[in-house]
Parts: sequence; structure tokens; C-alpha cells
Amino acid sequence: MIDYLKEIYQLIQPLPCRLIWQTDGRPMSGDIGMGTTHAAVKLAQKVIAAGLPGYVQLAGGTNNHTVSKLRAASLFKLAQVDRLPVERSYNNHCQKVTLGEQPNNLPYVAGVAYGSYARVLLSPILEKLEQDYDKDVDHHQGFVANPSYRNLEDLPDLLWQAVATAHALVAQLKSVKKIPESI
Repeated sequence: MIDYLKEIYQLIQPLPCRLIWQTDGRPMSGDIGMGTTHAAVKLAQKVIAAGLPGYVQLAGGTNNHTVSKLRAASLFKLAQVDRLPVERSYNNHCQKVTLGEQPNNLPYVAGVAYGSYARVLLSPILEKLEQDYDKDVDHHQGFVANPSYRNLEDLPDLLWQAVATAHALVAQLKSVKKIPESI
């Protein structure tokens, strides 16, 4: 696999955009067991050890145990990312911008993608939104009695439940402040 990734890297050179290697351990459909994150962490270790340029982000098998596994493997760092100076870089749309720095090969994981696991956590909130919406739909006439219930943003209680849930997951990755209780 590493040889394959190195070949890909050679093919895309010169690369004007920042590079993120997403190490997809295995799709787990939101499994919350501690063992599901092992494959993702082991694959990240392998890619980091190969010294490929750019960032490594975990995916596939990530859940609430992932950060503790990364810490145990010394692959997690909260501090500022080390960078190497360069004159020019490009944004995500490959448009030239002056940044003054480009990511270095990092000896740790730079990010975690919580796909299915995040959906599992947010599903009860989204189901409540759907139930509230269905109550206001006249299924025979095809109209909505209260159209403001179509979006999560229109229901502040549900919105802030979703924000708090997402914050709890992301907070372990970042040194972020607690969400104010008044919100």
C-alpha cells in the first residue's frame, strides 16, 4: 500500500494544494466498540512511518475511543501543527494565495473524520426533527402547516442539542472552550 501511495504522490506532483492522506481503517457504520478503531490507528501508524508528505487523517472505524487510542500510541498532539516556510500555496480550490507556510510531514495524526459514528450520535436529534415535521404535514393535501419546522436551525432546542453533541465529539480533538450554558 505504501508503494502505491508513493506512486500516487509522484503522479500528482507538483501538487499546489495541501495534501491530506485519509487513512480509512475500515467502515464501521458508526460502531461504538473500542476495538473498531484499532484498524484506523494501525493504518495511520503505517502511513506516518512511511514519511509521506502532508497530513494524515483517520477515518473508517473512528469513534469515541479513537483519541484515547491515538494518545496511547503517541500519535495525537493538541499543540500547534509544525510547519515549514514556503513562498506560495493554494487554497482548497487550487487558487493561488499567499500563506507563507506549508504543512510538514507530521509524526502524529492531524485529524479524525467521524462519519458514520457522528451520524449515529446525531440520529436521535434528526429523527425528532423529522417527527415534528411529520406532525405538521397534511399527507392528504401535501402541505405543511408550519413550514419553519423544515430546518434544524428553526428549532433552537434541537439545534443546540446537535451542537452540544458535535462539540463533545470534537472537543477531545481541540483545545476548545465549553459551550456556554446560556445558549
